[in-house]
Amino acid sequence: GLRKMESQSSDSAGQITLTFQVGTETDGALLRVSNLLEQVPAYPDDADKPVITSVDSDAGAVAWFVLRPTEENGFEDDMATLYDYVDDFVKPEFERVSGVASSGFFGGRPHEMHVIVDPARLATRRVTLNEVATALERENRNYSGGDFDEGKRRYIVRTVGEYTSAAEIDDIVIAVRDEVPVYLRDVGHAEMGYRKPGARVFHMGEKILAINVTKETGSNLLAVMAGVRETQNRLNTG
Repeated sequence: GLRKMESQSSDSAGQITLTFQVGTETDGALLRVSNLLEQVPAYPDDADKPVITSVDSDAGAVAWFVLRPTEENGFEDDMATLYDYVDDFVKPEFERVSGVASSGFFGGRPHEMHVIVDPARLATRRVTLNEVATALERENRNYSGGDFDEGKRRYIVRTVGEYTSAAEIDDIVIAVRDEVPVYLRDVGHAEMGYRKPGARVFHMGEKILAINVTKETGSNLLAVMAGVRETQNRLNTG
């Protein structure tokens, strides 16, 4: 079971360390923690959902890689726009290597939904920006419905309400005026874009994405690096 829980906070980041009894099965503990976090009704504005890992918090990266365009692939767009591709495909490949605890990357811009409103149309319908923001926050949430037991099984209930497309946001009722609903599409629109860059990473004058790999505590460094190199070669040729 859980022996100790500690927390550390810094600028724009926080870390909670759970220490379990010797012999605790790691995968089972990670699953239980993940299920409990899924029941959190909401996180602070602009806060990302927590990431769970079993890596030693003091461990550093054992390898760094650079993702950049080549003449062969003909990629000419901003490398930062590959954030979601790296997050969905490249990062998981490195994390599947035996002995790798986690992989991180820097320099990208993830997709995010932008809501653009017209001040004149807001004024015409007597709607404020605060009302728009409140409606968006209210509708874009997953709610925990608790859990219940049935026989020997326990079920966790969650109500899914997060947006999946710009069209869903356009159809949100943001206010009611004279018993007539005002939709977001009446005062503006939603569109998919990219998050404003917080930092840029360059290598030899080129804008790139940097990817690192951290090994699990106690794993063999040579074996980990062999698996990482194999994955690197497969990604380059794939």
